[in-house]
Amino acid sequence: MRPALLPLVTLSLPTRASVIRTRHTTSSPAPVQPSDIGMPSKFSAWRPGQWECVDRVLGSEKRFVVLCLPTGAGKTGVALAACLINGGRSVVLTATKGLQDQIVTEMREMVADVRGQSNYLCPIADKLGVPRSTTVAEAPCQCGYPCALKRGVGGCGYYDAYRHAQQSDIVVGNYQMWLYDRDKDSANGDLQYGWIPDGTGVTQAEQLRAKQKVRMLVADEVHGADGQLSMYLGVDLTRKSCLGMHMEWPDSGMTVDDWREWAREWTAPITVRIKDAEERIRSGYRSWSKDLKSLRDMARNLDKLAGMKAEDGWVLSEQDVKDRSMTSVRFEPLHPARYAETVLWRGTEKVVLVSATVRPKTLEMLGIDMAQVEFIEGESTFPIERRPIVYYPTVRMSYRTEQDDREMKWLLGRLDDVIEQGLEWKQIVHAVSYGRARFVFDNSRWHRYMITHNTFDRATKIEEFRRSEAPRILVSPSVDTGYDFAHDEARIQHILKIPFQSVSDALVKARQQEDKEYGLYIAVQTLQQMTGRIMRAENDWGLTVVYDEQLGWVLGKGRKFFCRWWMEALRTEKGKLSVREMMGKVMDEEIQSAPVGPIENGNGTGDHGADSASGGTGRGVQGTTMPGIADPDRPPQPPCVQVVHCKRHPFDIYIGRGSMLGNDWTHLPLAQTKAKYQVGSRHEAIVCWEEWAWERMQTDLVFRKVILKCEGKRLGCYCVPEECHGEAIGRLIVRWKAQSNGHNQSLAQNRTWGQLFS
Repeated sequence: MRPALLPLVTLSLPTRASVIRTRHTTSSPAPVQPSDIGMPSKFSAWRPGQWECVDRVLGSEKRFVVLCLPTGAGKTGVALAACLINGGRSVVLTATKGLQDQIVTEMREMVADVRGQSNYLCPIADKLGVPRSTTVAEAPCQCGYPCALKRGVGGCGYYDAYRHAQQSDIVVGNYQMWLYDRDKDSANGDLQYGWIPDGTGVTQAEQLRAKQKVRMLVADEVHGADGQLSMYLGVDLTRKSCLGMHMEWPDSGMTVDDWREWAREWTAPITVRIKDAEERIRSGYRSWSKDLKSLRDMARNLDKLAGMKAEDGWVLSEQDVKDRSMTSVRFEPLHPARYAETVLWRGTEKVVLVSATVRPKTLEMLGIDMAQVEFIEGESTFPIERRPIVYYPTVRMSYRTEQDDREMKWLLGRLDDVIEQGLEWKQIVHAVSYGRARFVFDNSRWHRYMITHNTFDRATKIEEFRRSEAPRILVSPSVDTGYDFAHDEARIQHILKIPFQSVSDALVKARQQEDKEYGLYIAVQTLQQMTGRIMRAENDWGLTVVYDEQLGWVLGKGRKFFCRWWMEALRTEKGKLSVREMMGKVMDEEIQSAPVGPIENGNGTGDHGADSASGGTGRGVQGTTMPGIADPDRPPQPPCVQVVHCKRHPFDIYIGRGSMLGNDWTHLPLAQTKAKYQVGSRHEAIVCWEEWAWERMQTDLVFRKVILKCEGKRLGCYCVPEECHGEAIGRLIVRWKAQSNGHNQSLAQNRTWGQLFS
């Protein structure tokens, strides 16, 4: 029996939905712990407010329960716990492969993972004479080939996963997979009603369907569900595909009604050709036919076109129009909401809608009756001081502004000033358009640290940015969703323009003409998603700066579209923005909490392995006497770095000459090295470099960041086993931490990070 409901705070909204605000308190301990319902050990305890959400989902009498939970609130845990306690079969829908991977990784033994056919390779491609790269979506089994693996023998990744999902209690998939699953015509059932064995009678099959049907549907990232619907319902036709099937390709300028009649005229001929192709395969004339798949795809498109309803206001977009000719055309419904029940919700008893940015407007666009909705909004568990969103009004970004050189130089100057204050961290510039990204990349005075991309190399460049060290700045128009940059992957992000949709898109223009709030709502959704890219955990921190003056207008007109967690983090800076004043306390806490300890080797003992103990070429900087050390009075070394010979052992950071950390002093003749200054001994060269580096750390943010990044790393140089300036790097790290913590009273300057930059 499920425990009684826990009380939550109720808010009043100008809608008919029941809206609940969860409170993050521990006054009422949860009667059920994650382990009690069989959740993995990773979920050792409920996060604040998490059990209250689970309890409310299960106890609600409403069909639709909305969870507006910010990052860190544990949306995945809430959804999966509700599925487990609810009983029966459940389906969890995700919008991205990344989120699906995350859920499957966390709940591997408890969920069935199934994806679209294009994610699986055909296992018998070689035997059938097709390329090994052929996916199941293009495999011979889709072209009429009677594959035994498809019929239940086993051995095909896709069909095995699909059958497993049909017989599992919790299924994790994506929106498009679920939408297209409705179109399946299989005697063995589908994902909604489960597995129907071969030879099952009609009555027994109906009983199985009633018993196995999905009872809870969880739609994650539901703020984009209307876009998923439009993608599924839309129809794409190309001149090449139609002419390849000997079909007439109309001229540009036809109306939606004209296209509907065109589709009806061609439906019958295509149907006849499909039957002929199937008959040839059954007769043994051919084992399969690629034409059959193409004909079936065309028949589905024609069926959609022929069934278009005038009241849906279908919008057509012609591509590459020249004179009366065009290369392709796309049809999308102006009102996809009327199809949501049929193809998305599919009569499911309980539907849980989850997103960090879902609003009542989201539900309206999905055609959901607010009388059937219970709306739960959770508070962020992330401290506000660790995730500030700063409105830094600079210019009103518009087409006219971007033609004004003076305005754009002013924007670029302000952007560069803020970037300069954070060069010791990685940063992201959300340019919103490729043209604006190129402008920043070409004209910023920090160009040498920047990475930008085009449509074809986005993934490569983003991965390059992830792997790089600061200072590094990603200038991108398209990382507002689908990408996360946690912790040191990015600390500061700059939003140059409010992300309004382009009215050059026919569908966007039509929707804005009919719904005056549509454009504003979509812009706010995108803005909120954008600001969440760099703050992913309670111990994370990140600063977001918005430069577009249009944010003031958006806040005035569209405040109801913003979530509470976003508004409470917003602040305005009309003077000169100081990153240090904004984030100094957080940065002080981070540097003080970072451990200064020995590097552990594979056995975890804290020493540095056999090399140092036996006088080899690796040395842990602990002051251990080693062969080759000429100075017996050498001071003990801090155990926070390890110096190794760069040609004999693997290392993390090269510190020899030619690198940013190379020593410009030497005891050797200058002609024999790349050094700039000659001194009397090796020890004196290291002392000179250490004094110079300490002075530079006081003023050079980038250099100091590079030094501190060496903590816990193996430093590669040619000096080992002789005394090396890598050991001085360890001393500099400890010295800086002592200064920051206020413990070393003998230092001439005893300041914290916040004081240092005030």
